[in-house]
Amino acid sequence: MKITNLKIRKLEIPFNMSFKHASAERNATESILVVAESDNNHKSYGESCPRSYVTDEHIDSTIAFFEKHKSSVQAIENLEELRLWIEGKKGDIDANPAAWCAIELALLDLLGKGQEKSIEELLSLPTLKGEFHYTAVLGASNHEIFKKQLQQYAHAGFSDFKLKISGKLEEDIEKLNSLKKLKNKGTRIRLDANNLWNT
Repeated sequence: MKITNLKIRKLEIPFNMSFKHASAERNATESILVVAESDNNHKSYGESCPRSYVTDEHIDSTIAFFEKHKSSVQAIENLEELRLWIEGKKGDIDANPAAWCAIELALLDLLGKGQEKSIEELLSLPTLKGEFHYTAVLGASNHEIFKKQLQQYAHAGFSDFKLKISGKLEEDIEKLNSLKKLKNKGTRIRLDANNLWNT
């Protein structure tokens, strides 16, 4: 398989309502999308969300990483070459994990499609089976927005919730109490401060 085209772009999908936590508030996604195409007419995608407060990356730094390595990445033709490339660029990848994430996802998707294999099969991993459980993430928005989101998630059958706390104790307790009132069996709640406190 030969990669015939490799490109990156910002991915900004508007939200229906803003999403807020202690480190940021967004009205749209803030991601990058890598698109890879091969000589056997496959197209694949890799997405990543660079965050300055998590990995010290931002959209521009991920694009710079991509541009720096584009030609050598585009020369990769199989899984073994990908592994060797990763070994040779370990330090750069470790310094740019979000940038590498999008590129690697696109490459693995492309290699899998070229061999008509799932990612698990491609990497000789066990096939995923069973039920998959997802967590509903509730932002640190005002209580009216919070209640609307909570109702939507509860109606959809979610029982696992991650609550982004604001640091305003009374508001956070009020939201936590709303979660506790859910009638869903086995409701699980996690709190996420998202860089709320300095250490």
